[in-house]
Amino acid sequence: MTLEAGLLRHVISWIDPGQRLWDNLMSGFVHFQRLGSKSICYDVVGCFHVRGFLSHLRQVPDHPRTLQTGLWICTRRNPDPINPATQLITYDRNSVEGSVFDPALPIKILVHGYGGQFKSPNIIAAKNAILQASDVNVILVNWQKAARGQYARAVSNAELVGRLVGKTLLSMVTMGTKPSDIHVTGFSLGAQVAGFIGETFKSSGLKLGRITGLDPASFLFESWTLPPSRRLDHTDADYVEVIHTDGSRIWSDGFGLLSPVGHVDYFPNGGIDQPGCRDSYVGALAFRISNNANSSAVCSHGRVWGIFLEILTSKHCQFVGFSCPGLRDFRQDFLHGNCFRSCDDDISTCGIMGQAGKARGALYLVTRPTSPYCGQQLRASVLIAPRTLLTRGVLRMKLHHGATTTDFTLSLSSPGVIEGGREMSVVAAAKPGSVNVELTPNLTATVTFTPSRGMMLLGGRQHLFLDRISLMDHQGNSWQHCRENLLLEDRVGTSSDSITVELTQLPCL
Repeated sequence: MTLEAGLLRHVISWIDPGQRLWDNLMSGFVHFQRLGSKSICYDVVGCFHVRGFLSHLRQVPDHPRTLQTGLWICTRRNPDPINPATQLITYDRNSVEGSVFDPALPIKILVHGYGGQFKSPNIIAAKNAILQASDVNVILVNWQKAARGQYARAVSNAELVGRLVGKTLLSMVTMGTKPSDIHVTGFSLGAQVAGFIGETFKSSGLKLGRITGLDPASFLFESWTLPPSRRLDHTDADYVEVIHTDGSRIWSDGFGLLSPVGHVDYFPNGGIDQPGCRDSYVGALAFRISNNANSSAVCSHGRVWGIFLEILTSKHCQFVGFSCPGLRDFRQDFLHGNCFRSCDDDISTCGIMGQAGKARGALYLVTRPTSPYCGQQLRASVLIAPRTLLTRGVLRMKLHHGATTTDFTLSLSSPGVIEGGREMSVVAAAKPGSVNVELTPNLTATVTFTPSRGMMLLGGRQHLFLDRISLMDHQGNSWQHCRENLLLEDRVGTSSDSITVELTQLPCL
């Protein structure tokens, strides 16, 4: 047994043998070791070479004819991919000229991911939303056959598909389309296809206008394994935006990239685990070994579709991201409110998903756990009075606004340390538009402290004294209750202390 095989056996030795993961892994591993050709050339799309780190896990792509990659073009006059005039043969200019393609209109391309379909509900919903909003050409990339089977083979096919689509788009450029008017959106492995489309344009001395990467696939695309030309990166278009929802700190803990790769990278809820999802570490590992995953394992990965569709359709809410220089831990830094600020102060430090603004780099935000995922981001803060003795417990605030409520857990570790003179803050997403200076000039907040059981056993009841309770939105509006040494009183029949106060727009003196 080779060293690599031995290490892999050690990594998954704790997994239920009944899942047959080890058998699948070893079968695939031996197959990779026995692969023959590592270079191949095809007409039109050129040559493909497999080299470098982890090259034994990579393959050359299949022949273009066997992959049967197709493009379907939809317009407002022909919105459904059903008739021959909406179907394009890749890299065939005659096919393009005989279609419903209009070179005077911008082009939006949608690319499904591994194991996906070009007529999936998410792709069709995105196509419909785009056409409703703008008079454009929407192209659906059908690479279903190339994206099936062994994941490693789909990865190699992704580069070929990217070249095929790229050359077809280049023929559209010769018909009058401006490269700056081409916008490619890809999900998961489809986001990497978008990068290869961009590379095809670059090899012709041109550049795509825009790429949107929806949680780009990470497995076999980690930055330390490949040069930028072999994966999605910021050089693939004039503007590359990426939304990360299932990033992985280690190779087996998620389906998407965690590292920034675009001009702007959005990290909803830290870009790792999405609220409302119960992702499985074993599920992600199983996919890497056997290419199988259930819906619960890919919940965070698929959440990016819900977010993207809201970007296209929501008229009342925007996903606002905040820069957070020096962020080391999303929970300890961003959720604690350290990077939450008024976007009116410096618009370059805030970005809106779906808009090509001035913000650059990594941007962070929180969302709601259920649809609609877009929420009004608010920072709740409580200033602990100096007279409070050091204690441990959980501090929560429930905000009452209209007929709805929003919960804030100010102690992010359970149970957290609470000490006098400290301000505790947390960011959460409320129902869109439910809090504003006109609709809610005053707010009601209930602050609750639940001491840790250990503190109660050691020293009896632990009380908190508060000097200020406040709330702020990203536009700089604030509501507060100012009163020094406000005591959280006992709740009869419970192990918690709480107080309910009114928050007004009057500043604290």
